[in-house]
Order: sequence, then structure tokens, then C-alpha cells
Amino acid sequence: MYYDLPLDHPDRGRGFPCECTASLIRERRRQELRAQSGLRALSRMTFEAFEFREGDIPEDHSKNLFDVWDAVRSYAEKPWPQGWLLLYGTYGCGKTHLAAAAVNHRIAMLERPAMFVVVPDFLDYLRSTFNPASFAGGDDYFQRVKTIEFLVLDDLGAEHSTPWVNETLFQLVNYRYNNELPTIFTSNADVEGVEDRVRSRMLDNSFTERWAIQAPDYRLTAHSPAAGLLHSEGNAAPSAAAAAPAQPRRARGRKR
Repeated sequence: MYYDLPLDHPDRGRGFPCECTASLIRERRRQELRAQSGLRALSRMTFEAFEFREGDIPEDHSKNLFDVWDAVRSYAEKPWPQGWLLLYGTYGCGKTHLAAAAVNHRIAMLERPAMFVVVPDFLDYLRSTFNPASFAGGDDYFQRVKTIEFLVLDDLGAEHSTPWVNETLFQLVNYRYNNELPTIFTSNADVEGVEDRVRSRMLDNSFTERWAIQAPDYRLTAHSPAAGLLHSEGNAAPSAAAAAPAQPRRARGRKR
């Protein structure tokens, strides 16, 4: 398709794809990004599909979910988000859904590269591909995760700590910290088990915005088949840190 442009216009005589072709090109781009994102089945987890569970949980917990949803969506919508986000709470509170929704949004709406990585699985993969003679396969994947424009590290702190694990995570987190690459962490409320150097960077008040999700495990609320357990056995309460009001520590800009 050609446009009728002035003779001195730099795009005069240049062909452009029609609207339908451009749409196909964009969709092909999104499919490629989605295939490389690590989302797999989590591609169904979007901001629109997130439930605030009104009526199933206390009203202040539903409001807390909305506040966290709004913070994560605002972060994901920016072409280049500033600082990091840390989402923490008990199992099944919605943090993984929100983190996956951020990756889905980056791909579907901005057509930008983003990855979702479950930390224990990531470490298992690197360990399985390790070969003292040649670490090319695992190293390529590690470099891609380390340098990706937008990254989610899900379930940080669930990994079994070893010197190799600690050093691998430090290299990953430290690189992203030094280069200020947008990153979302999720953790089951307690990051005390995370290696000191990694935790120090994650909890930098000038760089990381922290959100405690107060909602209980959705599997044990009214619409879940396991709802009876909520009344007969109670729901596992989050740690004191997760139970605190979700007043975020907003990034104020790092001192270099």
C-alpha cells in the first residue's frame, strides 16, 4: 500500500502493509513473545480475569486485592517501569496471577518482551543442563533471563539454599539491580530465608515497592470445593509481615 505524499517526503514511494496485514504481523509478534515468555498455561491469567472475591473474604481484604491489582497493572502499563515490585502473602492469595497478568499485558498490549520464571524450576533447569565441559545451553537461558526487558521471579524463597543456588540468584538479581531492569518478585510472605545479598537488593526502600496481600488462600474460600476446611480446620494465617496493612513502600529513586 502506498500513500500520496509530497515529493520531498522521506516516505514517498515507500510501501506500507495494509491494516489487515499489519494486524497479522502484530499478532505473529505477540505469539512469538508469548512462546518465549515461559507463561504456558498462565497465559489465561490476565488483569481482566482477576477476581477480588467480594463476599467470600472480608471487605478490607477485597479492597487490599484491588489496591495491589491497581499497583501491578500501573507498573506493567508503563513502557519502562521504574524500580521493582515485591508481592508477598500466603499461598493462593493471588500474587502469582497478578504477576503473570503483568507479563501477559506487556506482550498483548505493548508487544514488548517479558518472561515469567518460577525460581525453583529455573534453578532445576540450570542444574540439569550443567556440564563442566560446556555450559552453553544453560548459560544461554540464564543470560536471557538475566537481561530480559521485563521479568517476573515467582516463588522466590521456596528454593533449597546451597552455595551454588545463592551465587546463581545473586548474579541474576545483582545484574538486574545494577542495570535497573523492571522486575516483579513474588514470595510466600517470608523472605528471611533469601540469601543476604539478594534480600538486601530486593528490600531496598528507595528502589522496591512492597505490597502485602492480606487475602487468604482462594482454594479455601466460599466458592472453592475445599471451602469446608476453612471452617473445620481454619486457614493458615500469613506471617506477621504479610498480615500488615498493605501500605506500599514506594520507590523514590535510587542513589547511584
